Amino acid sequence: MATRLRTLSGFGVILVAVMSLTALVVFREGSADTQAGQPASSKKTSQADPLVKVRVGHPTVGGYQRTTEQPGLVAAFEKADLYAQVSGILKTQSVDIGDEVHEGQVLAEIDAPERLREMEHAEALLKQAQSTVELMTARVSKAEADLEALKIDVGTSEANLERAESLLSLRQKQYERLKSLLELKSIDERVVDEKLDQQEAAASDVHASKVAIETSKAKVRSAAAGVAEANANLVEARAEVDVAQAQLAKTKVYVAYTKIVSPYNGIVTQRNFDRGDFIRDASSGGQIPMLSVARRDLMRVVIQIPNSDVPHTHVGNQASVVIQTLPGKTFDGQVSRIARSEDRRNLTMRAEVDLKNDENLLLDGMYGKVLIHFDSAKSALAIPTSSLVSTSADEQGVYVVHDGKAHLTPLHLGDSDGIHTEVLSGLDADDLLVLSPGQELSDGTAVAPIEATRQSGSEHSQAKSSGTGQ
Repeated sequence: MATRLRTLSGFGVILVAVMSLTALVVFREGSADTQAGQPASSKKTSQADPLVKVRVGHPTVGGYQRTTEQPGLVAAFEKADLYAQVSGILKTQSVDIGDEVHEGQVLAEIDAPERLREMEHAEALLKQAQSTVELMTARVSKAEADLEALKIDVGTSEANLERAESLLSLRQKQYERLKSLLELKSIDERVVDEKLDQQEAAASDVHASKVAIETSKAKVRSAAAGVAEANANLVEARAEVDVAQAQLAKTKVYVAYTKIVSPYNGIVTQRNFDRGDFIRDASSGGQIPMLSVARRDLMRVVIQIPNSDVPHTHVGNQASVVIQTLPGKTFDGQVSRIARSEDRRNLTMRAEVDLKNDENLLLDGMYGKVLIHFDSAKSALAIPTSSLVSTSADEQGVYVVHDGKAHLTPLHLGDSDGIHTEVLSGLDADDLLVLSPGQELSDGTAVAPIEATRQSGSEHSQAKSSGTGQ
């Protein structure tokens, strides 16, 4: 019992000594602070807040170069399946698969003798019709000549009538004078009777002349009708010539169909018949082409543009084509045409890039990748996507540094590729923005900017679209 009391008493002495030493230290620190004229509780808050170091830069003028890479299928710019248009025996075929051909070259010929006979018959009918035209032309000429002769006869008859009427007038006067003398008993009555006979003869001549005139006029009318009939026959004969010429032209077309001609310069890609085979024309059920020809000087690459890239795709966009089976070769071209309509099944739009094939390396059916460079918006600005921060639930902005502080600025944004984002409004090209803002930044934070190297639009790295195509 005595031993335990002594132990507790020693522990208490030690505890009292420690507490006394702690109070002394606190008292001295407080005295030192008081002597310096500053309370101990305000020492920490009086120190200046440290500046936050941030990496800053300027927006890139002209936006960013957006691209898309899609699968592309090489196709001949033009290709034609050549079918027979007349039935017959394949007489000759001067080409085979892989042969180079030129426009207008005769590639094959079909023996169709009935077509030749039809053409010869049409030629004979044409000659016959032409002869009829010549005959009808002669008849028209004769009818017109007869008409003119009859018109002359009418004139002659009218002149005869005038003479007869003049003579009648003379005879009447002579008769009247003699009749007066007879009444005076100056002449013999037989003389008067003779003049009366002459007067009556002259009257008869007048009547005969009038009848002759009417007869001549009737003949003129008949001759005029004959001329009209001859002209109608001539028109009909000429129409027969036109019909014969059309029939001959038709037969010549079918004869021309016996020759299979290349529509353009290219290469034979398909041959389905051999010499001696019977060829059935397409209109009679021939569904297999005799030959197929494809152009090689110009090829088209077909691309399906995904929906997200359709608004940026335009005719004239630069394009680079890499073919899988032609490593190390890049073919440069432009977007030559676009469908301007999307396929509802897969939401893609067809586009085509034309490529010259001077070395004949590109073949119909080859597969590759097409990189299309879209036009960047010259008036837009581009910023690193990493510089964006949320300003609200559905808006984003950046920290812009001025007057030594970072100010949160909301933006109206355009397209983004994940690395760069276009700014449509809310930012100027000379603004200094924080490139990678951290959690320590807030609106109004004092910062120490470290400016990065400024890039021009041409130095801006190209960005690739995330679309993969169909």
